[in-house]
Amino acid sequence: MIADHQDLTDNVNHLVSLYPTRMLAIQSMYSIDIIKGKKEFAEVASDYVSYHLEKYPVRSLDQKFYFNLLEAIWKNLAKIDGKIATHIDNAWKIERLPKLVLAILRVGSYDVSTTDTTQVALVINDYLQISKSLGHAEEIGFINGILDKMITSSSGVSKS
Repeated sequence: MIADHQDLTDNVNHLVSLYPTRMLAIQSMYSIDIIKGKKEFAEVASDYVSYHLEKYPVRSLDQKFYFNLLEAIWKNLAKIDGKIATHIDNAWKIERLPKLVLAILRVGSYDVSTTDTTQVALVINDYLQISKSLGHAEEIGFINGILDKMITSSSGVSKS
């Protein structure tokens, strides 16, 4: 029983510690979208890690998770954007979304699609908190709705 509790605690602590990594992934995807080919994807990702480690040496950063997440999103960007597009109102096009909201949806949608179903609500909550901290509190309902629809449509069950 104690071992089960320790495993659960370790798992929750790991999820909590991914918040700064998720934030950095969103910032990186936003920058990649803004600079469109002026810098290589890998260079932008590495620059962000270097900056983070220099500016916030005491904050945890799961570099393996960060690079794996960004690489997977980059390789599947058209597919991810297609999924996002199917869940936004027909009056909107993905190109009309604010770039930062799009970055949150891209990173969040891929992340939740690869997360254990018992942890999806916690992961979505991270993205909602990040949205708030980046000044997009008014879009929290929209972001939550899109992420929830994506999970619901892929599994048939609402996660948040």
